[in-house]
Amino acid sequence: SYPEYRPDGYSLSGPIAYSQGEVDIKFASNSGPQNFSIKQSKTSWDSSAVQENYVEQKWGDDYMPYSEHGLTIYAHDGNAVWVNGGILYTIEGDAPLSASQIRSLATSL
Repeated sequence: SYPEYRPDGYSLSGPIAYSQGEVDIKFASNSGPQNFSIKQSKTSWDSSAVQENYVEQKWGDDYMPYSEHGLTIYAHDGNAVWVNGGILYTIEGDAPLSASQIRSLATSL
């Protein structure tokens, strides 16, 4: 799915990529080199499995969990991960996304 919300100053960068059950949507800053991508892939994980198998493995204890519209979103340094309806969503990149922007992206998908 494509996010209804996009952070101000960012726009779609290139075509939406699809391969082996994964969708990758890239966004780039309109005024600098910062970018982020939203990846979507099928998963059997629930939120606790995401925390154990992704969050703690990748970020250790340095993350912030958010609850928004029934989603548990784990964020770290402008990056995030959550699961919804059997889809694992990740936001990765060097864009300085705020917690509010991350939550808005997650709930708009």
